Amino acid sequence: MSVQRYERPRDELDFAKAKELSLSAFIEAELGATAKNSAGWKRYNNCPACGEGSKDSVKLAVNKDDRTWKCHKCGEHGSIIDAAMFLWGC
Repeated sequence: MSVQRYERPRDELDFAKAKELSLSAFIEAELGATAKNSAGWKRYNNCPACGEGSKDSVKLAVNKDDRTWKCHKCGEHGSIIDAAMFLWGC
């Protein structure tokens, strides 16, 4: 009798790969935003969840690890997957 090997579904592997992508590069490409560096953090004036901010506002912070973000206006936060879901209406 052969033993079946457990394999993770392909979509879980795709999510794992996506989480390794550069979050700041994704935000810059999708929102057309430019980062302001602040003590190793990257700050943006646009948020994928609540929309555009003012030109001088830096409400969105991307963590130093370039994997997580948090908006200081609406409180939303997450990974690149969460940012994509907000932006693309998923």
